[in-house]
Amino acid sequence: MAKKRFPSVSGTRTLRRIASLKDVGDLDSIRIYLRPTRSPAVREAAAKSLIASGQPEAIRAVGELLAQDKNEGLCKEILRTLLMIRGPHALAAIVRGLESPNPYVRSEVARVLNSRRERSVWSYLLRLARDPAKAVQQRTRRLLHKRVRENTEDLGKTRKQVVKGIISVLPMQTVEALLMGSELPPKVQDAAIHRLAETRKQASLEFLVRMCAQGDVQGSAAALDAIEANPYVTAEMLLPILDKVSPSIYARVF
Repeated sequence: MAKKRFPSVSGTRTLRRIASLKDVGDLDSIRIYLRPTRSPAVREAAAKSLIASGQPEAIRAVGELLAQDKNEGLCKEILRTLLMIRGPHALAAIVRGLESPNPYVRSEVARVLNSRRERSVWSYLLRLARDPAKAVQQRTRRLLHKRVRENTEDLGKTRKQVVKGIISVLPMQTVEALLMGSELPPKVQDAAIHRLAETRKQASLEFLVRMCAQGDVQGSAAALDAIEANPYVTAEMLLPILDKVSPSIYARVF
């Protein structure tokens, strides 16, 4: 087992210096200790002091560190500290971590963002769900799987394109489960139905056909509209579906 490394004498003096600067509110001098030439322990102490100040410019400087620093332990600790701070400045600093060249840091950003409740978080998580690093994608999509099921109403209040994007990265089983569950916000229901209709899987089309036969006019009409717009559905396939649809739904779509 590797031994824990403690700060050197000079490092300890630097940490004390940062603490004294924090006490007098000299944030400009503390920022100097964020430089990459400083040790991770010093950068961490400086970052935490800046976050504790609550000053927008100071927290912004910490965000810049997250975007550039490749030290995984340091970035994880900074994100943990930012998570305890509410407000737009802390969120903006966390989001800067999306620019990190280190996939591990971006993955940690996904975890921290998922713990926040600002509506804008949906769009940031969507970006991470499409991250070029597969590990970041997978972690974010697992988080979204649970977040969507637990916060469907909130998702329905965000922009239509974000809703569509979120639904597009969920497993098909999750999409079907959403449609089989309680009443969905219109934007979420529409995105889920069209996600199923865009596939070429027979099981997905059959699921939508069953929706067409249900009494819910809004859901049935949306399902029929999605099926009809699917280029893979031929006229021969569509005719028996129409036989199961009530005239009121048929009239609403066509």
